[in-house]
Amino acid sequence: MPFQLNQKAELHVNHLLSATIREHL
Repeated sequence: MPFQLNQKAELHVNHLLSATIREHL
């Protein structure tokens, strides 16, 4: 369960990072 939660958090961070990069481009 904790691993699944960590995976979800990582995915969220990845999405935020992608959105930020897109904004700067």
